Amino acid sequence: MAGRIISTIPAKCRDCYKCLRSCPVKAIQVKRQESGGELYAQVMDERCIVCGRCVQVCPQKAKRVTTDVEKVRSLLQGGLKVVASVAPSFAGALPVDVAGLLPAALRRLGFSIVQETALGAEMVGAAHRTLETATNGRFERPLLSTSCPAIVNLVEKHFPHLLPHLAPVVSPMVAHARYLRQQYPEAQIVFVGPCFAKKEEVLQINEDEPGLIAAALTFQEIWEWWQETQSTSMTSLVPEPFDPPFPRRAQLFPIEGGLLYTAEMTTGPMASDAIVITGVDHCVDFLTRFDEYAGRPESPRLIEMLSCSTGCIAGPGAVSEEDPFLRRNRV
Repeated sequence: MAGRIISTIPAKCRDCYKCLRSCPVKAIQVKRQESGGELYAQVMDERCIVCGRCVQVCPQKAKRVTTDVEKVRSLLQGGLKVVASVAPSFAGALPVDVAGLLPAALRRLGFSIVQETALGAEMVGAAHRTLETATNGRFERPLLSTSCPAIVNLVEKHFPHLLPHLAPVVSPMVAHARYLRQQYPEAQIVFVGPCFAKKEEVLQINEDEPGLIAAALTFQEIWEWWQETQSTSMTSLVPEPFDPPFPRRAQLFPIEGGLLYTAEMTTGPMASDAIVITGVDHCVDFLTRFDEYAGRPESPRLIEMLSCSTGCIAGPGAVSEEDPFLRRNRV
């Protein structure tokens, strides 16, 4: 019943199996409750890439995503300096028109510093430019982008022979957390974004760098936290800026082609060295055929892959129900 990130509430699971039919990596199995009880659909951690589709399609809300809201609230109540690293998709992920409302809300909740994860995204873009420069302007082998943790999970769990093709670059969340750790050595760092898979990425990075990131919360969790504890609407706040330094190009990182734009690489329709693929199904199809053309000289050398269709602005932990076009415009 309990998975590492996504688990099932058996009493709510009512034989529809939409999650089983919808899972792009066949990570759902049907099990029976103890003592001959009812059947329910359970996530298999060893196959799950934490894309969140099973949570999104479940009509009974029988899928539960692990949460660290209480942990973060305890850190704040304990008087510790807690820093929020906010994913650049925030502008399209919340049902508010003014971007400055989120920094104001996070400070009201108790966060001491509120910075944009896009700072880390700019570091990631620069790292890709360095890789390209080191190989005379063309990557020596096709590289799969590593900014999306669900895609990294997809490669690690379902296409392990392609692990050498993962770009040797950390995600923006990790890059920014390392920067924040240098600036605020004693602070607790909390990532805020639209992604369930970031929760697993936090567990993984903390195995190698203990305590680097205290928790990953979704925009949905922040929104519900605010609704539960505040007597006023978030829209009634006076907008406030993020804490400096301020990112530039990387603010567009969460939309399709955001990595390539941030890295200042060619992204036009005639570009041949780099392509963008979004949506888990499309990514699975591409990786399945990867070996067919990986050795061809005309094949793309950098493949930006995002598990969510249209990019991170459509992440499962977003609150806004606007269509992707409007979300993109907000970003």
